[in-house]
Amino acid sequence: MAEAAAKVRARLDADADGSFRNANAPLAADFDVIREDVPRTALPGDGGPIDAGVLAQLLEAHALAESLARGSFGYVQGMADIGAFLLQRCAPWQAFGCLRSLVSRRFVQLLLRLDRDEWRQLSTAFTNLLRLHLPGLASHLEHVQLEPELYLPEWLMTLWTRALRPEARMSSPLPSPPT
Repeated sequence: MAEAAAKVRARLDADADGSFRNANAPLAADFDVIREDVPRTALPGDGGPIDAGVLAQLLEAHALAESLARGSFGYVQGMADIGAFLLQRCAPWQAFGCLRSLVSRRFVQLLLRLDRDEWRQLSTAFTNLLRLHLPGLASHLEHVQLEPELYLPEWLMTLWTRALRPEARMSSPLPSPPT
């Protein structure tokens, strides 16, 4: 899939008249977002360095696989953080499999779709649980008028890849990448 994605990237880059880009507009848009997203991905330091080119290759392979499978969302911002997290812990082919498996889960698809009505329902459920289990925090957030729609997408989609210690992020560690 990575080889096929590289060929698509090369055709997009060489497409002087825009015909290939126009014929593949959603995929081209995904590739463009990936090109912009990878350099601004905050790579956590606890898993070791990764190559931004390998990250782009992983994400473009995923976007192409979604396109071929008539997937519902292709690439969305935030996947770069997840991809970086996986690449720090396993080989690129394993990271691809993990990413594909992760985004096939219904809850993760709900998060990635960013559907306003679904997020409103999720935010309501989160607020109700917050009121039940952390009433002081819920009261403070209501007082400062900070709605879950402002922080919940970032928190649910990618915060776990950036801020939590590795022990808290994974119940069972993935194998370390070969050196």
